[in-house]
Amino acid sequence: MILNNEQLRTLHTNISGGPLTTASIVIFGNELGTAETGDPESTVLKLIDDWDNHRPIGVLPQNSAFLQFIARFALSVHYKDAQFCGQMINIKPYIKDYISNHLYKTTTAIINLRPLPQMSENHWHYENIDKKDYYKHYNFCLLKPSHDTWSNLRVSVLKSGFESINPNALILGAGDKNNKRAFFKLIFLDIIFETIKLNEIEIYVCKSKRIILSNYFDYRSGIKLQGLQSIYYYAKEEKLI
Repeated sequence: MILNNEQLRTLHTNISGGPLTTASIVIFGNELGTAETGDPESTVLKLIDDWDNHRPIGVLPQNSAFLQFIARFALSVHYKDAQFCGQMINIKPYIKDYISNHLYKTTTAIINLRPLPQMSENHWHYENIDKKDYYKHYNFCLLKPSHDTWSNLRVSVLKSGFESINPNALILGAGDKNNKRAFFKLIFLDIIFETIKLNEIEIYVCKSKRIILSNYFDYRSGIKLQGLQSIYYYAKEEKLI
């Protein structure tokens, strides 16, 4: 697909979903997916139209491990019960209800680092945008950062977004934790992260800004349920939730 400048501006300036200023958990994701309509191009065009007309995020996929992990964590916080992050029996109805009726609607919101929705990082849908250059623009770990007008706009909007959230909210980064740490160091020059080892996983934490950055939310290749539960226990112990 080919995006015009108006469409690109919409995608670059809309960074979030959910009640950003009141949510108690703000997820820091990578980018939106393209599963809503079953066709990537149709989904992207629908997202643009929804944002242009101030409509909320549409139907969220129940089978997304990423969304299931967020639901599990939010349910654990709500019920004060770590079992939701673990091998709890009969949890599926809770997860389904949370994703359908509460995710990005009540106490959770999301901010995404990159603007272009993707099926995965292995797919590319945008004919008039160079994939290699695009990912370079959002690689904040580079010794010589490579930015353009669009990525500079995105960074500015992201900074404003993070400054607007509820000061008592937990910011929970999912995936690409080194890059997201470098991003926060760019927008908040005095920020300091600690490296914390929680059994089988490593996270980066800034307690003053209530940020936890972890690897991907996934049952097999990411932090897995054991890692999610460890993050819940840590956040609870440190009074971040």
